[in-house]
Amino acid sequence: MILRKPYAMLIKYFKIIHIVMFVFFGYLVFAFRKIFYFFSDYIKSGTFIYTDDIASKYISPLIFVITIILLIAGIAIFLLMRKKDKPVFFYRILIIYCVVIIISMIYFYSFFSSLENSSYEPLQIVVNRDIMMFIYYINFFYVGFTFIRGFGFDIKKFSFDRDKKELNLEETDNEEYEVNIDLDKETLLMRLRRERRELHYYVKENIVILSIIAFIITVILGFYIYYNFIVERKVYSEKENIVTGKITYRVDNSFLTNKDKYGEIISDKNEYLIVKVNIQNNSGSGTLDKEAFRIIDNKKYYYPIFSLCKSFSDVGTCYNNQVLKANTSNDFFILFKLEKTHSGMYFEILKNRDNYKYNRVSLSLEDVKQQEIKYQLKDTVQVDNVSLQVNEYDVKESASFNYEECTGGKCYTYSKMIIPRLNEVVLILDITNLKDIEDDFIDSYLGIEYDKTNVTGKNIQIINRNEDKLYLSVPKASLTSKSLVLKVNTRNVIHSILLRGEENE
Repeated sequence: MILRKPYAMLIKYFKIIHIVMFVFFGYLVFAFRKIFYFFSDYIKSGTFIYTDDIASKYISPLIFVITIILLIAGIAIFLLMRKKDKPVFFYRILIIYCVVIIISMIYFYSFFSSLENSSYEPLQIVVNRDIMMFIYYINFFYVGFTFIRGFGFDIKKFSFDRDKKELNLEETDNEEYEVNIDLDKETLLMRLRRERRELHYYVKENIVILSIIAFIITVILGFYIYYNFIVERKVYSEKENIVTGKITYRVDNSFLTNKDKYGEIISDKNEYLIVKVNIQNNSGSGTLDKEAFRIIDNKKYYYPIFSLCKSFSDVGTCYNNQVLKANTSNDFFILFKLEKTHSGMYFEILKNRDNYKYNRVSLSLEDVKQQEIKYQLKDTVQVDNVSLQVNEYDVKESASFNYEECTGGKCYTYSKMIIPRLNEVVLILDITNLKDIEDDFIDSYLGIEYDKTNVTGKNIQIINRNEDKLYLSVPKASLTSKSLVLKVNTRNVIHSILLRGEENE
């Protein structure tokens, strides 16, 4: 294969190459100015205007194309000048500068891409501005340098009208030479050893410049890795404190379900995500932003819903923009309605309402499979802060109880009838300290099972309460059933109290 040495062409088009480089550096002035003033304005105002595809707006692909062309041209001119024993310092710096531009633009492109989901501390923005200022102002030097080289001002130090003479164009610079593609092992090994020696000498001669390049690349890459993966894109875990302004958040646990507090399926098409969060307010009373929490799942955003909070009241207190009192710690659950197909799901907490930047939390999604614990009459069932002890039971088609009322110094005894709903009977439970158990607990947790048929609290009505007697309206079949079990249903545990029948039935 026959190739031609490029030196003659480089000498012939020396000025044209520099004029093209001048135009490219001129373009970079305007491109870098836009990035530099973005950071300057960000520091002054503390915010910015986000637009779609902001990364491509500030770091266009043309910047990379132009910089690569400048890098190739700089290497070519550097080799030419070195061959002709001309000063190469400015071209050596130009090569380093182009490498710095490419690395920096990769970093800044990542920065702008992450602006949608992240916010930055003022110190980080100042560092970015200073890096960009360094790149921006050096670019002006090369605009002037390539302009002078291209248009050939007659300056004593740069007598460019004599460039071609001084470069000493020779016939050998344009001669053809043959490249033999047949590989000879000994020749190849000899050439590799020679290249290794020359590389060693080159590194030794240019150790200072190469050390500077290695240092700059190491610092930029180190800062990029630290900033993006440790500071900016940190993903928190459950149980880890997240400090945002004067609020401290901690995600305690999370789980997915499609069942309400009665164990009934809410929707076959959706799943419901419950995220339990501790919120510590370290300042004055106030409310959180309406978009304080969200779920990102496969590039889709989901925000809390409140209409179904009552269906999950067994979980705890639903977050619904409550006022957070000063210097208090509050436990809430946050409810999200999701599609059944999901992947790469994260919980996000607002950390900057000016530009809506969020901290990201990885969810463990606890398994909520239920286990059953069996009890006998007079055993104590502990659910949350409630102790339930059933001493006796009875099932009747109707019931009554006597009570006394006193008026005008005289007391009278009355009888009150307990009538169940149509086609139902009365289940009477004698419960220790019934007065300490609220109706909401009974409605949320209590159910029965008779002959393997489950009835949740949703279908059981509280008819009356009298001292330690609780009267419930339950299906009529429970009157004559072989087995009857009172159930206290939670999402993790079913507490079964055997009222009638055998334990293994």
